[in-house]
Amino acid sequence: MSDPVTVTIARRVSVERRDEMVAWMQAGIRLASEFPGFLGAGWVRPSPDSDQWHLLYRFDSHETLGRWDNSRQRGWWLGAGEPFVEETRIERRTGIEGWFAPPTPTTSSRSPGSRRPRRGGSRRSRSS
Repeated sequence: MSDPVTVTIARRVSVERRDEMVAWMQAGIRLASEFPGFLGAGWVRPSPDSDQWHLLYRFDSHETLGRWDNSRQRGWWLGAGEPFVEETRIERRTGIEGWFAPPTPTTSSRSPGSRRPRRGGSRRSRSS
């Protein structure tokens, strides 16, 4: 059995067609969810006024993903989006490597709300 496969697809859509894009992506996720091996899907945008959309979906193997990729349902769904969707990039991954770039020197690796380490040595306990 092969590893699960996650697909990310970047698409560009004019901001005025946001409602159509949401309905179109929901329809695609609904169609994909009916296929054996479907593990989940969702989408993200960099900001509310961005024309970039990133759809992610996951199948339990290359074989089950291939059935979705080559299905009549997916072909129909892609055709329905042609008038307003421009595909800009596709990536397929089987592990988590490569999803997250290492922090740059200006990027903090601390989580929100975490405390900075103290400078100047260790803390001494006080005796009562």
